[in-house]
Amino acid sequence: MKNTLIIIVGVLICLFIFQPTVDADSGQLYKVNVETLTLRDAPNQSATVLGYLKIGAKVTVFLQSDGWGSTYYNGKEAWVSLNMLEEKNGFPDAAVSGESGKGDPQLITEENEEEEPKAETIQQYKDEKLEELDEKEHTTAGITHKDKNLEGQRKQSGEKTLAGYHFIIDPGHGGKDPGAVRSELYEKTITLSTAKKVDELLRDKGASVTLTRTDDTFIPVEERVQLSNSTTADAFISLHYNTFKDQSISGIDTFYNNVDESQQLAVAIQRSLVNHVKFTNRGSKQASYQVLRENKHPALLIELGFISNPEERKLVRTDTYQEKAAKGIVSGLENYFNND
Repeated sequence: MKNTLIIIVGVLICLFIFQPTVDADSGQLYKVNVETLTLRDAPNQSATVLGYLKIGAKVTVFLQSDGWGSTYYNGKEAWVSLNMLEEKNGFPDAAVSGESGKGDPQLITEENEEEEPKAETIQQYKDEKLEELDEKEHTTAGITHKDKNLEGQRKQSGEKTLAGYHFIIDPGHGGKDPGAVRSELYEKTITLSTAKKVDELLRDKGASVTLTRTDDTFIPVEERVQLSNSTTADAFISLHYNTFKDQSISGIDTFYNNVDESQQLAVAIQRSLVNHVKFTNRGSKQASYQVLRENKHPALLIELGFISNPEERKLVRTDTYQEKAAKGIVSGLENYFNND
């Protein structure tokens, strides 16, 4: 009897030791701190991929085991590497609630704000920055924009207002990385089609252009940055479309990292974009995306609308919208680089 009791106690101890830990009934909230986080159907690197989360996404972890955390994605259990997460207790919401009552993380591209910025604040901010543009001589990648040779080249080329400039256009995601997904609309598809429209307009203006991808190919973020840093470029622009759990959230954001080289370019393009497409102005903001912070050139990441918003989703998938967005970007570049 005594031996049996010892065996039972031993089994219970083993179960306690090796049982995956549960943080709490409501789960533990984390934030993705890498550019792209893979969700898998089991806690190992060879398990089937269920989807991806981008930096800044919020994840509720319910179980932890051997460095992996269990969450829910599209109604299914999904596992993520805890090494790729940062604990965030301060978030007001864990994630979107599913039928099971557990969080269902969404493919989001940045830490979106629940409240839209006040219009008067945005306008005041834009006006201040545009005044700075009028007063300051901008120099990028060793090229002074008051350079008389470039000015003469632009005048000789007539409508070739961006002759002599080189831009890198980066269609976000691609291949195995679909980006945001809503109602069979893939972010990777519309970033590529938009980038090609920007490419065409820039070439019409006399600029030289490099696309980081020209088809549905997965290009790691590190390679996109390396491509930019290996060339002489006047600006690097990464194109994205956004998504958020609140379907009413809408509008355009432009992100920069380097205040000295990129902030005023972001203000100019954000202003031009909003004027062309008439979407909500979410402003230009500083962010630490890898394609921005590790880029040697002035670099922007533009979110061209929310595909989680039903009205914007209908628009952004159309050629008409993408052409307007492309014109807005190119017009913003013209305003900035030709601001003599």
